[in-house]
This record gives sequence, structure tokens and C-alpha cells, in this order.
Amino acid sequence: MSYRFSVARPVKRAVPSIAAEQLDAARLRLSSAGGDETAIHAVRRHFKRTRALLDLVKSGPRGKSAKNSGKLLSSAAKMLSASRDAQVAVGAAEALEKEFGARRSRLFADLKAWLRARRDLAEEKLAHSQLECALEELAKAKESLAKLDLKRAGIEDLLKSASKTYRRGRHAMKAALAASEDDEALHTWRKQVQRHWRHTLLFAQAWPKEARARTKLARKLSNDLGQHHDLAVLREMILANRAAFRSARDVRTLCACIKAQQAELVSEAASRGECLYAEKPKAFLKRLRISWQNAKQKHAGKAVAA
Repeated sequence: MSYRFSVARPVKRAVPSIAAEQLDAARLRLSSAGGDETAIHAVRRHFKRTRALLDLVKSGPRGKSAKNSGKLLSSAAKMLSASRDAQVAVGAAEALEKEFGARRSRLFADLKAWLRARRDLAEEKLAHSQLECALEELAKAKESLAKLDLKRAGIEDLLKSASKTYRRGRHAMKAALAASEDDEALHTWRKQVQRHWRHTLLFAQAWPKEARARTKLARKLSNDLGQHHDLAVLREMILANRAAFRSARDVRTLCACIKAQQAELVSEAASRGECLYAEKPKAFLKRLRISWQNAKQKHAGKAVAA
């Protein structure tokens, strides 16, 4: 089963089925991951998809199980984050070098050597016990989902929840752009963008063409904000380890490069964000609702004809 809702499948069956598929895929990847960063990244992606799905039902009646499962998955993801963060820092440094490394080859060579050593150490510390703990949290999350009560849940509940996510993303964008140097505000916006793009995927049957365009735009926006966050993490690493560099001037230069790159990313994100969130939430919900109803009627018509 794909990561999609179907007009032919009731909510009470669709949500548990999609969640179980994502968690089973995560478990399989995690069981054989070892220190493989690609596998860990895939596991975290399955976690994010599941949490986005649960976000649609956790605010409804008896949504406690969805909230508990989301918290357990968040806990499991944190257990796997150290090696991922170390790898991301290396990637951020390499991207920064492409922009500012022409006359600073020695400085960026030092930075990358230091970050790669940190990454290798983090990968060594991704012990078998951590993977086992993450698997335990995943199992608890699946057990909690078995208690999910969706007997009274309907598609309208999910549509309204998706609209609320859209509204939160719109508000997060305004807050982040009003304080464009606030790393945390921009990171909060990114999380809402990712949640919205996954909800768009779930409702793709309602508007397949728009879903493709909207998810493409949301991914690009998320990438801009993700790079901004990665650079913020890199700056924190540098400032917390000043002694690892040859001089205070090196630290200042790197921080200045990071700030300049972040400013460009915020400018790009603002343009994409205005496009993604151009519609008001009520209008967005109305259009999504109509699109879903049209898709349902079209499916019913085909069924009658068959």
C-alpha cells in the first residue's frame, strides 16, 4: 500500500494500514542498518511520514494513542540523530566551500578534516545497543497504534486537520520571516513545511497534478530551510570548539561565511514560501474538500459503469 489515502478506503482502515506499513519498513531497515547512514536516513524518513499521518488524527476524539505513538517515534529518531548530524555538518561545510572556498582552501581543508573526524567517531558510537533501544521504541509505537480508536473518524476530520497544518505553516512562515536571523523560528517553519508536504502526498488522489507541483515546491522550500538549519548547527559546533581552529580569525571568517549563506537561503525560502502559502487557510480547506468529493464521485461513477 502506498503513502496515500484512497476515496474507496474508510479512514478507520486507511490510517492504521498506512502507519503499519511505514513502521514495518522502518523496522526492517533498522534491523539491518548497522552503521549505514543511508539506512538510518531511510528509517528517519519513515518515522516522519508516520508522525505526519498521526498528526491528522491526534487532535480528534480519543487521539491519545496517536500522540503516544508520535512521542515514541520522536524518541527513537533522537537515538539515531548523532551520526546523522555529524554527517550533515560535513555536507554543510562542503556546500559552504563551494561558495566561499576559492581563496580560503586551507581554512576549509582544516574544517572538513575536523568534521570528518567527528563524523567517524559518531558512527563508531552508534552502538548496537542504541539500535536495539530504537527498535524497542518503534515496537511500543506500533503497540500504541493498535489501540487507536477511529470508529467515529471520517475524511472531513482529516481534511480539517490538514488545513490546520497549512495554517500553522503559514503562521510559522510569517514569524520566521519577521525575525529572519532567528534560527529556531526558521527551523519551526521547516517542520511545518515538511508536515504539509506529507499531508499533500496523503491526499494526492484528490488533486494529482497539484499534489505533484505542491510537493515539489515544498521539498525545495524544506531543502532551503534545512540547509539554513544545518549551517546553524555547524556554527554552533565551531563556536563550541574554537580551540580546534588555528586562530580566532578563522572562527570569525567561517561564521561570516555561514551568515552570508544563510541570508541567501532565507531570501530564496521567502519567495517559495509566499508561493506555497499564497492561499488563505479557509479557501485551502474548501478547495481540498471539493477536490476530494469530486474524486470520490468520479470513483463511484467508474464503479457503477464497471
